[in-house]
Amino acid sequence: MLGRVRRAKRAAMALVFSLFPIFVELFEIGDAQARKLKHVVEGLLDGDAYDIDGWQRKLVKIAFNTMLNTSTAQQAQGAIANAIGGQGCYAKAATLMKAIGASHPDIVQFFNTGIGLRLQAVDANMAQAVILELLGKGIVVLPVHDVAEPYEGDVREAMERAFDSAP
Repeated sequence: MLGRVRRAKRAAMALVFSLFPIFVELFEIGDAQARKLKHVVEGLLDGDAYDIDGWQRKLVKIAFNTMLNTSTAQQAQGAIANAIGGQGCYAKAATLMKAIGASHPDIVQFFNTGIGLRLQAVDANMAQAVILELLGKGIVVLPVHDVAEPYEGDVREAMERAFDSAP
């Protein structure tokens, strides 16, 4: 099982690294920012991005992804406060947001920019292209998060073509 996890991490790294040109073009980030993002992704895949002392992992995950998906810090704080609930939830949300920023200083500039939603749109368009291509080959596709067996080679090739033709 551990070998499978390592292979999955390596495959994820390869895919992420292949996406850097599209990050630069789609999101108009400079080469220096792309290199910084690449470094951060390497670190995230080696560790747990949601492991922050004093906070429950589940809440950190919600807050982290909220901060990537929202357009403003105020939107993020409101959504995170709602997830926390109870008295003092806004102050706790602000404290958690600061802790996440301190734990991930290399990607602070991407928080509260909506980049997560834009990346999800690229991902969804690629998934659709892969499904349609494989259906055209007579391969019935049931999308399951991060699973590509038993047609891993066909899926990888279709993903590469979808990436190459992404707008």
